[in-house]
Amino acid sequence: MKKLFAALLTLCMVFGMAVPAFAAGDPLTIRFYYGGADYGRYKEGWIDVGNIDTGAGRFYAAINFGDEEIGGDINPADKSITGSHDLIGSAWLYYDVEVADSSSFSVALPKGPSYHYPGSEYSPPETTEFAAWVVSDGNGGYKELDGSVTAEDVQNAIVTDEEGKRVAVIKAAFPAVVIDKNALTYEETGHPKYAVILRANGGTFAEDGSDHLYVCPQSLEYSALNDFFVEASCPKPSNGDMVFAGWYKDEACTDGPVTYLNINDDLKEEPAYVAPYVPMDLYARWEPAGFVPGNTSTPADEPGGPSENNTPAPSDNSAPVPSDEGNSNLPFAIGAIAAILLLGLLTLLFLLWKGPVTLSFYYGGADYGSYKDGLVNLGRVDTKAGKLQAVYRYLDPETKTWKTLVGTINPEDKSIDNDDLRLLKGKLYYNRKPFLRLKFSVPLPDGVDYHFPGGEGAEPVTVSFAAWMVKDGNGGYKALEDPVTSKAVKPAVETEKVKRRKVLITAAFRSERADEYALNDENGNPRYAVRLHANGGAFEADGTDLLYMKPRSLEFADQEIFYVEATCLKPTSSGKVFTGWYRDKACTVGPVTGLKILEELKERPVREAPYAPMDLYAKWETQES
Repeated sequence: MKKLFAALLTLCMVFGMAVPAFAAGDPLTIRFYYGGADYGRYKEGWIDVGNIDTGAGRFYAAINFGDEEIGGDINPADKSITGSHDLIGSAWLYYDVEVADSSSFSVALPKGPSYHYPGSEYSPPETTEFAAWVVSDGNGGYKELDGSVTAEDVQNAIVTDEEGKRVAVIKAAFPAVVIDKNALTYEETGHPKYAVILRANGGTFAEDGSDHLYVCPQSLEYSALNDFFVEASCPKPSNGDMVFAGWYKDEACTDGPVTYLNINDDLKEEPAYVAPYVPMDLYARWEPAGFVPGNTSTPADEPGGPSENNTPAPSDNSAPVPSDEGNSNLPFAIGAIAAILLLGLLTLLFLLWKGPVTLSFYYGGADYGSYKDGLVNLGRVDTKAGKLQAVYRYLDPETKTWKTLVGTINPEDKSIDNDDLRLLKGKLYYNRKPFLRLKFSVPLPDGVDYHFPGGEGAEPVTVSFAAWMVKDGNGGYKALEDPVTSKAVKPAVETEKVKRRKVLITAAFRSERADEYALNDENGNPRYAVRLHANGGAFEADGTDLLYMKPRSLEFADQEIFYVEATCLKPTSSGKVFTGWYRDKACTVGPVTGLKILEELKERPVREAPYAPMDLYAKWETQES
């Protein structure tokens, strides 16, 4: 029996330890993303990526187009590419290096990209130099890489893509631009330049000897992403013999460090694009000379505390061990085996699980006050399975930092557990947290309807819910079917700065038909709209081949996304199936499932008539008999 128990114990221990060891030794792709640098500009000499070792890795351009990935391998010697698609000029640049064992490797960092704008009749030539390669630090921020990238550098940045490949993405960071405080808006449009105020907090900046600087990220312009890598791209102050130890959101340097900001989420004002713009303040933290940033020490064991050296040795007069014959150790053996097997299973589940995920249903700009007054109907909300909450985000005038108020709502009487009156303007969310993200099935809540009671000179209006929408992983959006499953939301899972995993599911609302002569309101401001072409079909509403439709999400739901696919009327065509909206009549650019109202539908200069709606064309496929 003892031998059997020992064998089983050894086997279980091997299993329990082998699971993480196997995972650590899996192959890994180190992916360098050069920013919004596209193949077209690279080929024309606008972008310099230095010498690329295609013998060590794959240099290529790629872009997602619906469910299709467009791209091809690049030969850096002559800048030729293997692909031939019309859109390949817009494909972004990547360099992939494969490592066989993710637990131990060292890969040399390639030369970072620099941008060389050749100039035009109206603007001089401009060069933007590379700042640093950065990688996620696993704490909601990013850290700089120096010389090479190792297994330790990327251990918190590894993700598994849809094909099951393990990938660590390393991004290019570009220097921030120092600007004048009087130039925080674009002269031609009045739109704010998203910026931060760097406060030396006892030090000075070498640029002008001042104690503060206004800086703007260049990452939105050059990387086509919302990433602002503060730590890597901003100038740093000096303070005698003191050591700079990072940027913080408060003067006391308790909230931070801030190494990364999302430009559109962290820096923009509400409502978007409205001046005057108030930049975010960041404060320098200082440590005495000799301080090493990021260095931590482990305290020694306290006297008398547990250690491997103070385990009591068995005494000579200990009780005799019972023999095998009585099988008195059998329950213990079974319990130990079960515990170890459970430990191995939990280890395996942890590796596959990657933490819980919160399904966050956003009801739009519906606020707690409107919901309480009956202007918003959420239908049935199961508070036993999740929480209905009002969330209000505001800029604290004292600390100059963004803070969040949260109140939990009881849908039976519409009461709230937070009496802060600001929550009357709080946006409504319904949050559910399935235990495992491996596989789950959650019923969709009822949609939301808006009931505007009307007023002097205005008729009552009801805005109906259309669908629950989620990102599809290809730059678009898809409508969810009931119930929502782990497979359906997999491409939309995001990790917040505090390591929480979240999926944002947003309510979409029926679009409104518009007359072509009523595309501007009574003040002459344009009503953002699209012009839908049936493209060989017809709209059942009036038999025409053309409709003007405008979103209601901006007006009623405080949402800037126009979910075209889910909210617009669709045409019909005998013997054919409608397969989506496209930007061109030949239906090669698309499908278009969602549009950013203020960015894609607006005219420049903003709110200037006449307004030209965006044209979208229906695509048809032959109906299978």
